[in-house]
Amino acid sequence: MALVEEVSIYGFGSFFNKKAQYQDIDILILHQSTSYESCQFSLWCKRYLLANLSGADITVLSRSEERQLAFVEKSKAKCLGNVYKKSANNDLDEILAKAIGVNAFGRAI
Repeated sequence: MALVEEVSIYGFGSFFNKKAQYQDIDILILHQSTSYESCQFSLWCKRYLLANLSGADITVLSRSEERQLAFVEKSKAKCLGNVYKKSANNDLDEILAKAIGVNAFGRAI
């Protein structure tokens, strides 16, 4: 039985802490494993976000790497949502619109 590819998207840094000024929009993509499929899906999500979100700075970690670094806790990252391979475009567009406030064309809404 094949695993369903899924990533979790987190936001952290000054933009998500509602600072008046920010340099970039810090995003974390957290993927399930270090398998080829999981890594490729997370990189696809990164490319999609970079194409649709100007000023994004994106970090990609596997869940095991995140546990070792305690990145979410240390950065006070906020979960913006999950992205599933079957509905990736819609999931990412929803995260962009609801959590970040931009439409699918990278424009503020």
